[in-house]
Amino acid sequence: FSITYIIICKNTKKKELNINKDLIIKKLINFTNKKSIKMFITILLIILVYYYTRYLIFSSSIEEKALLRALFFKDFFRNYLDDLFYNNIVTSLTSIVTIISSIMLTTNMKKNYFFYCSILCFLLNTLIGSGRMNLFFYILYCIISYLFFNSSLKDTILKKIKALTKLITIFIILFTVSLYVISIRMGNLTDIHSLISNQLEQIIIYFTGPFRALEYYLNNGFYTLNEYTIFRATFGGLEEILSIILHIIGISNTSFNTLIGGITQSNIYIGNGATFNAFYTCIMNFYADLGIFGIILYSMLFGALTSVIIKKAITSTNLFNIILMLFFTININISSIYKWNLQSMSITCTIIIISTLILFERKEEI
Repeated sequence: FSITYIIICKNTKKKELNINKDLIIKKLINFTNKKSIKMFITILLIILVYYYTRYLIFSSSIEEKALLRALFFKDFFRNYLDDLFYNNIVTSLTSIVTIISSIMLTTNMKKNYFFYCSILCFLLNTLIGSGRMNLFFYILYCIISYLFFNSSLKDTILKKIKALTKLITIFIILFTVSLYVISIRMGNLTDIHSLISNQLEQIIIYFTGPFRALEYYLNNGFYTLNEYTIFRATFGGLEEILSIILHIIGISNTSFNTLIGGITQSNIYIGNGATFNAFYTCIMNFYADLGIFGIILYSMLFGALTSVIIKKAITSTNLFNIILMLFFTININISSIYKWNLQSMSITCTIIIISTLILFERKEEI
């Protein structure tokens, strides 16, 4: 990963590394103030309010652990199309507006209707299922956005201090929100000490568990995988999209995610009385595809791709290049220590939507 990343970065001329912050912010203001975009964010917010209302009704009659299980195994959704629509279309669009809001939050942009609606969309999407990873990702979006837009040597020390103070404030607010999410899951709104202890414990488990899970996979393998899966594990999200298309035209295909899903959900013991499941780092997917060669090949491929995306974001004034940079680089880096996110159809859908928006903006510029 690092080798191919550095090679491509070295071939970038210094004069190309010119982030036109003012122009990008101007484009973002114009984009978020468009009537069509205001209508879009309003519709997205209404859809999320509808799903959150359903979630509140659904969660009122079920225990927390059973609730998470029900959400995962799709009992919450009324049918397959309902599941597909929320988990891939609504979630993907929410991810994009969330990234835009993080850029607006960490720059000196005047906050507008789009910003406040996008924050509400993010919070509603997070509260459905009481997931904490959304909050973690939002912190990362804000950090990278801050570094991207506030790394200019021309900025005064006072400006940098103000920007850093804003970033710390965002972190404190999101940490507080995450405590609230945990309190909902634990059914405890008063014991702050136990909430913070649980938060720190979960952070340790979530960032050590995947390595123990990977060790378990390398030692034991998965009985459903009798041979290499050849690209299907690494590009599992894309395969799921193709499987849907094939199903529509009457061709059946069992995706990698279907093959592996039931096994990775089984709990394994990781020590100190803790169990873990689902997340096996990107190495599991790379190895499942092509063995040791897959680990080397994919690491180099995604290192090169990450470098190209970052270079495009820095050298271009295309707003969606920056959004893709934030989304792709964070997901790729988290994948190396947590879970391979390109295995997810919703992540793949998000990348496809952002890439399409890049092409549309490029045509408008021409």
